Amino acid sequence: SESTAPASAILKHVVISSQRSGSTWLKTMLSSHSEIQNDGEIRAPAHIQSMARFKVQTPAVQRLVNISYETSVAVDEFPDMLAEKHWRDVLEYAFEQPLSKAIKTVGFKWMLNQGISSNMDEAVKYLNDHLVKSVILDRKNHLRRAISLYHLECTQEPAHLLSDVDKSKAPEPLDIPVKYLRYSLYDSLRAEKIYLELEKKLNDVLYVPYEAMAKDPDTWMTKIYSFVGVQNQAADTGVLQKIHDGTIDELVVNWPQKRRILMQEPEFAARMVAWETDNTAYLLHDKDMQRKVQRGVSFVQTAEFPSICY
Repeated sequence: SESTAPASAILKHVVISSQRSGSTWLKTMLSSHSEIQNDGEIRAPAHIQSMARFKVQTPAVQRLVNISYETSVAVDEFPDMLAEKHWRDVLEYAFEQPLSKAIKTVGFKWMLNQGISSNMDEAVKYLNDHLVKSVILDRKNHLRRAISLYHLECTQEPAHLLSDVDKSKAPEPLDIPVKYLRYSLYDSLRAEKIYLELEKKLNDVLYVPYEAMAKDPDTWMTKIYSFVGVQNQAADTGVLQKIHDGTIDELVVNWPQKRRILMQEPEFAARMVAWETDNTAYLLHDKDMQRKVQRGVSFVQTAEFPSICY
Protein backbone atom coordinates (compact mmCIF):
# COMPACT_ATOMS: atom_id res chain seq x y z
CA SER A 1 0.00 0.00 0.00
CA GLU A 2 1.07 3.61 -0.50
CA SER A 3 3.19 4.91 2.34
CA THR A 4 1.92 7.80 4.38
CA ALA A 5 3.24 11.32 4.17
CA PRO A 6 5.35 12.58 7.09
CA ALA A 7 3.05 14.24 9.62
CA SER A 8 5.33 17.29 9.89
CA ALA A 9 4.71 18.10 6.20
CA ILE A 10 0.92 17.99 6.51
CA LEU A 11 -1.25 21.08 6.85
CA LYS A 12 -4.03 20.99 9.44
CA HIS A 13 -7.61 22.22 9.25
CA VAL A 14 -10.72 22.08 11.37
CA VAL A 15 -14.38 22.82 10.58
CA ILE A 16 -16.02 24.43 13.62
CA SER A 17 -19.79 24.20 13.54
CA SER A 18 -23.02 23.09 15.24
CA GLN A 19 -25.33 20.20 14.50
CA ARG A 20 -27.62 20.66 11.50
CA SER A 21 -25.60 23.51 10.03
CA GLY A 22 -24.31 21.87 6.87
CA SER A 23 -21.13 20.37 8.33
CA THR A 24 -21.80 16.88 6.92
CA TRP A 25 -22.30 18.38 3.46
CA LEU A 26 -19.08 20.41 3.77
CA LYS A 27 -17.18 17.38 5.07
CA THR A 28 -18.38 15.36 2.07
CA MET A 29 -17.22 18.06 -0.35
CA LEU A 30 -13.85 18.36 1.40
CA SER A 31 -13.37 14.59 1.33
CA SER A 32 -14.08 14.50 -2.41
CA HIS A 33 -10.82 16.42 -2.96
CA SER A 34 -7.83 14.20 -3.72
CA GLU A 35 -5.50 16.19 -1.43
CA ILE A 36 -7.79 16.50 1.59
CA GLN A 37 -8.40 14.03 4.39
CA ASN A 38 -11.26 15.07 6.65
CA ASP A 39 -12.05 12.42 9.26
CA GLY A 40 -15.41 13.76 10.40
CA GLU A 41 -16.30 14.56 14.01
CA ILE A 42 -13.52 14.26 16.58
CA ARG A 43 -15.78 12.23 18.86
CA ALA A 44 -15.95 9.43 16.30
CA PRO A 45 -12.42 8.55 15.11
CA ALA A 46 -13.69 5.56 13.17
CA HIS A 47 -10.44 3.80 12.36
CA ILE A 48 -8.64 3.91 15.73
CA GLN A 49 -9.71 0.36 16.52
CA SER A 50 -8.36 -1.02 13.25
CA MET A 51 -5.10 0.83 13.86
CA ALA A 52 -4.83 -0.68 17.31
CA ARG A 53 -5.67 -4.11 15.92
CA PHE A 54 -2.85 -3.84 13.38
CA LYS A 55 -0.50 -2.57 16.11
CA VAL A 56 -0.07 0.93 14.69
CA GLN A 57 1.51 2.54 17.72
CA THR A 58 1.54 6.31 18.06
CA PRO A 59 1.31 8.24 21.35
CA ALA A 60 -2.11 9.72 20.61
CA VAL A 61 -3.58 6.39 19.48
CA GLN A 62 -2.26 4.66 22.58
CA ARG A 63 -3.77 7.33 24.85
CA LEU A 64 -7.17 6.95 23.17
CA VAL A 65 -7.00 3.16 23.45
CA ASN A 66 -6.16 3.56 27.16
CA ILE A 67 -9.07 5.98 27.63
CA SER A 68 -11.37 3.48 25.93
CA TYR A 69 -10.16 0.69 28.22
CA GLU A 70 -10.54 2.80 31.37
CA THR A 71 -14.03 4.02 30.50
CA SER A 72 -15.36 0.90 28.75
CA VAL A 73 -16.35 3.09 25.79
CA ALA A 74 -15.46 1.91 22.29
CA VAL A 75 -13.06 4.38 20.72
CA ASP A 76 -15.17 4.64 17.58
CA GLU A 77 -18.20 5.57 19.70
CA PHE A 78 -16.79 8.38 21.83
CA PRO A 79 -19.70 10.36 23.27
CA ASP A 80 -19.53 14.15 23.30
CA MET A 81 -18.64 14.33 27.00
CA LEU A 82 -15.67 12.01 26.55
CA ALA A 83 -14.42 14.00 23.57
CA GLU A 84 -14.85 17.17 25.63
CA LYS A 85 -12.76 15.82 28.49
CA HIS A 86 -10.00 14.33 26.33
CA TRP A 87 -10.10 16.74 23.40
CA ARG A 88 -6.32 17.21 23.22
CA ASP A 89 -5.76 13.49 22.79
CA VAL A 90 -8.41 13.32 20.09
CA LEU A 91 -6.96 16.34 18.27
CA GLU A 92 -3.47 14.89 18.30
CA TYR A 93 -4.83 11.63 16.94
CA ALA A 94 -6.79 13.39 14.21
CA PHE A 95 -3.82 15.40 13.02
CA GLU A 96 -1.22 12.62 12.89
CA GLN A 97 -2.98 10.26 10.47
CA PRO A 98 -2.34 11.21 6.83
CA LEU A 99 -3.27 8.10 4.90
CA SER A 100 -1.20 8.65 1.74
CA LYS A 101 1.44 10.84 0.14
CA ALA A 102 -1.25 12.58 -1.89
CA ILE A 103 -2.75 14.14 1.24
CA LYS A 104 -1.73 17.76 1.85
CA THR A 105 -4.09 18.65 4.67
CA VAL A 106 -5.68 16.57 7.46
CA GLY A 107 -8.63 17.76 9.48
CA PHE A 108 -11.94 17.03 11.13
CA LYS A 109 -15.18 18.58 12.33
CA TRP A 110 -15.19 20.07 15.82
CA MET A 111 -18.74 20.71 16.99
CA LEU A 112 -19.31 23.32 19.67
CA ASN A 113 -20.60 20.71 22.15
CA GLN A 114 -17.40 18.65 21.84
CA GLY A 115 -15.05 20.74 23.95
CA ILE A 116 -14.21 23.84 21.98
CA SER A 117 -16.76 26.16 23.61
CA SER A 118 -16.18 24.88 27.15
CA ASN A 119 -12.39 25.09 26.71
CA MET A 120 -12.32 28.25 24.59
CA ASP A 121 -8.98 29.78 25.62
CA GLU A 122 -7.10 26.48 25.68
CA ALA A 123 -8.60 25.39 22.36
CA VAL A 124 -7.74 28.70 20.68
CA LYS A 125 -4.18 28.48 21.97
CA TYR A 126 -3.85 24.92 20.69
CA LEU A 127 -5.19 25.80 17.24
CA ASN A 128 -3.00 28.91 16.97
CA ASP A 129 0.15 27.19 18.30
CA HIS A 130 -0.28 24.28 15.86
CA LEU A 131 -1.00 26.55 12.86
CA VAL A 132 -4.43 25.01 12.30
CA LYS A 133 -6.61 26.63 9.65
CA SER A 134 -10.10 27.02 11.12
CA VAL A 135 -13.25 27.14 9.00
CA ILE A 136 -16.27 28.43 10.93
CA LEU A 137 -19.49 27.14 9.34
CA ASP A 138 -22.43 29.11 10.71
CA ARG A 139 -26.09 28.55 9.86
CA LYS A 140 -27.76 31.93 10.23
CA ASN A 141 -31.35 30.73 9.87
CA HIS A 142 -31.77 29.50 13.42
CA LEU A 143 -35.42 28.59 12.95
CA ARG A 144 -34.76 26.18 10.10
CA ARG A 145 -31.86 24.74 12.09
CA ALA A 146 -34.27 24.14 15.01
CA ILE A 147 -36.65 22.25 12.71
CA SER A 148 -33.82 20.16 11.31
CA LEU A 149 -32.48 19.46 14.81
CA TYR A 150 -35.87 18.24 15.99
CA HIS A 151 -36.08 15.99 12.92
CA LEU A 152 -32.69 14.52 13.87
CA GLU A 153 -33.32 14.03 17.58
CA CYS A 154 -37.00 13.25 17.79
CA THR A 155 -37.98 11.27 14.69
CA GLN A 156 -36.93 7.98 13.14
CA GLU A 157 -36.37 9.55 9.72
CA PRO A 158 -32.91 9.61 8.06
CA ALA A 159 -30.68 12.48 9.15
CA HIS A 160 -29.52 13.07 5.57
CA LEU A 161 -30.85 12.35 2.10
CA LEU A 162 -28.55 11.40 -0.76
CA SER A 163 -29.09 13.30 -3.99
CA ASP A 164 -30.39 10.20 -5.80
CA VAL A 165 -33.17 9.56 -3.27
CA ASP A 166 -36.67 10.32 -4.56
CA LYS A 167 -38.10 13.18 -2.52
CA SER A 168 -41.32 13.66 -4.48
CA LYS A 169 -43.37 13.22 -1.32
CA ALA A 170 -43.09 16.22 0.98
CA PRO A 171 -42.11 15.46 4.59
CA GLU A 172 -44.89 15.38 7.14
CA PRO A 173 -45.20 18.54 9.29
CA LEU A 174 -43.49 18.21 12.66
CA ASP A 175 -45.36 18.90 15.89
CA ILE A 176 -42.41 20.59 17.59
CA PRO A 177 -43.06 21.76 21.16
CA VAL A 178 -42.58 25.49 21.68
CA LYS A 179 -40.20 24.72 24.52
CA TYR A 180 -37.95 22.78 22.14
CA LEU A 181 -37.99 25.60 19.60
CA ARG A 182 -37.10 28.11 22.30
CA TYR A 183 -34.16 26.06 23.60
CA SER A 184 -32.87 25.46 20.10
CA LEU A 185 -33.13 29.10 19.07
CA TYR A 186 -31.29 30.26 22.17
CA ASP A 187 -28.66 27.59 21.58
CA SER A 188 -28.10 29.03 18.10
CA LEU A 189 -27.78 32.56 19.49
CA ARG A 190 -25.22 31.28 21.96
CA ALA A 191 -23.34 29.58 19.11
CA GLU A 192 -23.35 32.84 17.17
CA LYS A 193 -21.69 34.61 20.07
CA ILE A 194 -19.03 31.87 20.30
CA TYR A 195 -18.32 32.17 16.57
CA LEU A 196 -17.80 35.93 16.95
CA GLU A 197 -15.32 35.33 19.77
CA LEU A 198 -13.47 32.67 17.79
CA GLU A 199 -13.18 34.96 14.78
CA LYS A 200 -11.45 37.53 16.96
CA LYS A 201 -9.10 35.10 18.70
CA LEU A 202 -8.04 32.63 16.02
CA ASN A 203 -5.02 33.56 13.90
CA ASP A 204 -6.06 31.77 10.70
CA VAL A 205 -9.83 31.61 10.26
CA LEU A 206 -12.35 31.64 7.41
CA TYR A 207 -15.99 32.43 8.21
CA VAL A 208 -18.46 30.55 5.97
CA PRO A 209 -22.20 31.31 6.21
CA TYR A 210 -24.09 28.12 5.40
CA GLU A 211 -26.82 29.94 3.49
CA ALA A 212 -24.29 31.70 1.24
CA MET A 213 -22.47 28.42 0.59
CA ALA A 214 -25.77 26.69 -0.22
CA LYS A 215 -26.58 29.34 -2.84
CA ASP A 216 -23.16 29.23 -4.53
CA PRO A 217 -21.27 26.11 -3.42
CA ASP A 218 -18.73 26.17 -6.25
CA THR A 219 -17.49 29.67 -5.41
CA TRP A 220 -17.33 28.92 -1.70
CA MET A 221 -15.52 25.61 -2.17
CA THR A 222 -12.92 27.41 -4.30
CA LYS A 223 -12.38 29.79 -1.36
CA ILE A 224 -12.23 26.95 1.16
CA TYR A 225 -9.82 24.86 -0.93
CA SER A 226 -7.49 27.83 -1.26
CA PHE A 227 -7.75 28.59 2.45
CA VAL A 228 -6.85 25.06 3.60
CA GLY A 229 -3.91 24.98 1.18
CA VAL A 230 -4.87 22.74 -1.74
CA GLN A 231 -5.33 23.31 -5.45
CA ASN A 232 -8.80 23.96 -6.77
CA GLN A 233 -10.84 20.99 -7.96
CA ALA A 234 -14.47 20.62 -8.97
CA ALA A 235 -16.29 19.81 -5.74
CA ASP A 236 -18.99 17.16 -5.58
CA THR A 237 -21.64 19.61 -4.37
CA GLY A 238 -24.74 17.56 -5.10
CA VAL A 239 -24.25 14.46 -2.99
CA LEU A 240 -26.85 15.49 -0.38
CA GLN A 241 -30.23 17.19 -0.68
CA LYS A 242 -32.21 19.30 1.75
CA ILE A 243 -35.01 17.60 3.63
CA HIS A 244 -36.95 20.63 4.87
CA ASP A 245 -37.33 23.11 2.02
CA GLY A 246 -40.97 24.11 2.40
CA THR A 247 -42.37 27.15 4.18
CA ILE A 248 -42.28 27.21 7.99
CA ASP A 249 -46.07 26.92 8.03
CA GLU A 250 -45.76 23.73 5.97
CA LEU A 251 -43.03 22.29 8.17
CA VAL A 252 -44.35 22.98 11.69
CA VAL A 253 -47.76 21.94 13.00
CA ASN A 254 -49.77 24.91 14.38
CA TRP A 255 -47.00 27.32 13.43
CA PRO A 256 -49.09 30.55 13.76
CA GLN A 257 -49.91 29.72 17.40
CA LYS A 258 -46.32 28.76 18.23
CA ARG A 259 -45.03 31.83 16.43
CA ARG A 260 -47.11 34.13 18.65
CA ILE A 261 -45.52 32.63 21.75
CA LEU A 262 -41.97 32.87 20.38
CA MET A 263 -42.51 36.47 19.27
CA GLN A 264 -42.76 37.45 22.94
CA GLU A 265 -38.98 36.98 23.12
CA PRO A 266 -37.27 40.16 21.78
CA GLU A 267 -34.29 38.15 20.53
CA PHE A 268 -36.60 36.11 18.30
CA ALA A 269 -38.95 38.92 17.26
CA ALA A 270 -36.08 40.88 15.70
CA ARG A 271 -35.33 38.03 13.29
CA MET A 272 -38.56 36.10 12.87
CA VAL A 273 -39.57 37.47 9.46
CA ALA A 274 -36.03 36.97 8.13
CA TRP A 275 -36.04 33.38 9.39
CA GLU A 276 -39.46 32.67 7.88
CA THR A 277 -38.62 34.20 4.49
CA ASP A 278 -35.03 32.90 4.50
CA ASN A 279 -33.79 36.47 4.00
CA THR A 280 -30.10 35.61 3.92
CA ALA A 281 -28.96 39.15 3.12
CA TYR A 282 -30.62 40.51 6.26
CA LEU A 283 -29.34 37.70 8.46
CA LEU A 284 -25.76 38.14 7.25
CA HIS A 285 -25.45 41.91 7.23
CA ASP A 286 -27.65 43.43 9.93
CA LYS A 287 -24.94 44.72 12.29
CA ASP A 288 -27.40 46.22 14.75
CA MET A 289 -29.04 42.82 15.12
CA GLN A 290 -25.66 41.19 15.79
CA ARG A 291 -24.87 43.76 18.49
CA LYS A 292 -28.20 42.97 20.15
CA VAL A 293 -27.31 39.30 20.13
CA GLN A 294 -23.92 39.91 21.76
CA ARG A 295 -25.59 41.83 24.58
CA GLY A 296 -28.45 39.40 25.07
CA VAL A 297 -26.99 35.91 25.09
CA SER A 298 -25.67 35.78 28.65
CA PHE A 299 -28.88 34.13 29.88
CA VAL A 300 -29.07 31.57 27.10
CA GLN A 301 -30.04 28.07 28.15
CA THR A 302 -26.89 26.08 27.39
CA ALA A 303 -25.56 22.53 27.62
CA GLU A 304 -27.96 19.70 26.90
CA PHE A 305 -31.43 19.91 25.40
CA PRO A 306 -34.12 18.63 27.74
CA SER A 307 -36.09 15.52 26.81
CA ILE A 308 -38.96 17.46 25.27
CA CYS A 309 -39.51 15.72 21.95
CA TYR A 310 -43.15 15.10 22.82
